[in-house]
Amino acid sequence: MNMKTIVFTPLLLWIVVSGCVFPWMLGFFCTEVVAGTESCGGQNVPVLKLNQEQFQVGDRLLLRLDNSVSHCNGSWDVYLALLPHVDRINKNGIAKRVYLPKWTTTRQPAKRNVQLKPGIMEIIDVVVEENLPAGNHRLELYLDPVDETLPLITVTRDFFIQLSLQQDFEIVVDLAETGGPVKSFSGFLHGLSPKKHETQVSQEKLKQLILDLKPGYWRLNNDYVRKAAQQSGAAVTLVLGDLLAQDGIHPWEIRANDIDQWQKFEQHVREIIRRSKASGMRIDYWDLWNEPDAKQSWGGTVEQFLEYVGHVVPLLREEDPQAKIVAPSTAENFFRIPLFWEQFLNYLISREIRIDAVSWHEFHRPEDIPDTAAQVREAIGSIPWLQDVELHVNEYGGGQNHLIPGWQLGWLYYLDKAEIDWANHACWYWPRGEGRGNVSECVRGLNGLLHPATLEPLPVYWVNYWQAQMAGDRLLIDTEMPRTVALGAYDRKNSEIRVVFGRFSCGVKMKWCRFNGSQVIDQFLPTKPLNLVIKNMPQDFSRVNVTLSRVSGQDPEIELLQPELISQEELEVIDGIVELQFQHFRDGDVYHVLLRK
Repeated sequence: MNMKTIVFTPLLLWIVVSGCVFPWMLGFFCTEVVAGTESCGGQNVPVLKLNQEQFQVGDRLLLRLDNSVSHCNGSWDVYLALLPHVDRINKNGIAKRVYLPKWTTTRQPAKRNVQLKPGIMEIIDVVVEENLPAGNHRLELYLDPVDETLPLITVTRDFFIQLSLQQDFEIVVDLAETGGPVKSFSGFLHGLSPKKHETQVSQEKLKQLILDLKPGYWRLNNDYVRKAAQQSGAAVTLVLGDLLAQDGIHPWEIRANDIDQWQKFEQHVREIIRRSKASGMRIDYWDLWNEPDAKQSWGGTVEQFLEYVGHVVPLLREEDPQAKIVAPSTAENFFRIPLFWEQFLNYLISREIRIDAVSWHEFHRPEDIPDTAAQVREAIGSIPWLQDVELHVNEYGGGQNHLIPGWQLGWLYYLDKAEIDWANHACWYWPRGEGRGNVSECVRGLNGLLHPATLEPLPVYWVNYWQAQMAGDRLLIDTEMPRTVALGAYDRKNSEIRVVFGRFSCGVKMKWCRFNGSQVIDQFLPTKPLNLVIKNMPQDFSRVNVTLSRVSGQDPEIELLQPELISQEELEVIDGIVELQFQHFRDGDVYHVLLRK
């Protein structure tokens, strides 16, 4: 993601109709209430309903809006606020409810143009997290009508957050559960610049740092980065829209019926394609445009973007028949902008346009990716010429947390779990802070994996490095907690087992879940015990040499030349099981375990 700001609720509370996603807090005990006497067309307001009464950490909570009585139909902007509060007893023994500062603000809508229909709608899908203290809390949902003739609706719910019954974490790795060959998800977005600058890293060392990550994918818009990508062995996506923008061409400025201007435009596109091919460097994919759903990237309407697609796809097929075509590369995923995606897919169907990869960006929650991928696969499943289409998350990771190793592992874990075909790290701004930094990681520092001034590795680099060193069969690991994650591989040829595991969170003040264009500062959640269990060890493994390393999230912007070596020891395999215990499993950290015979 380059030089833009996305509008959404600052506390990682997002509503998406027909599959909305919300992160949440601890455990709940809820009672159904409707507050206020507001009406909609002279009738009562909708009622909030829950799918169950008690929740534990890691549960999913469905919040339904029952509109069967009120029939508050129409289009609404949805705002949401969470008001933590405590009941304090005064000296006379009387309880007084004291509201704490809001954990969210409602200055911007969580979702625009939500269509309310008669009946019960599941509008919120919540992951119960561990950030809020135990006690009473109130959820406020505001429905602000797009049609100003309708009233503002406020619906509230009181609930009680319980302490989690879970005292520690456990990750179980079963060597019998494998899922085919390991796949690297190291992919970059631009990340380098031809401009000369002082650096303590030689070009050869920089090249080796890149090669050690075994990058599979590189998305770019210039020949300098394209050369580096080719040297690394990564597949290349060239962004056609960026090349047009570099030439000052804005397709939305062409009138739909201006045949002469469209012919000139098509000739210019042909020249760009031919010029790009003339360099002799490989082009594996053409990305039609970057983030056409964002006004700062596409200055026209959705209809104008679709017309652009209709013009350029035949040209690409004709001029570069071997290359594949990627679209729409939206800034938001399928759930967040369903209308855009519906129009895009309907256009492909109506014109019988074939693309080779469906693409979008993920900047909010890693755990959303499997659901989004499943929804996209379902949506294109009925289109005959898109049956074998690839799925590309060609930008991932939010600026507010992208330097924290635990978050990076979370992205890699859920990309792998969703079986995404292509992934690129997003690029943001340096340094970290509460606002936008002054150095773009799109042109320096390989998207935040290297320090932009010294080009030495940052802690997050080693997460990708460890994943790149995996070989053999991919291990299928499901953890009890959605934000405690692990990747693993069993290399039978070299008798090696690798497990990379870690933990990530929104932070104590929830800042790592509020969108920002740079890394922000927050406090990590308390440490907890962890048991790592590796079972179904090979029979000839009676004892194993175990090497444990770690990278910390405590100082994510400081160079780390090597991961921290914690221990090296020989352990006995008992009943096919090796067990490692950690008393202080730290939020934001990532650990690497290597077992050798």
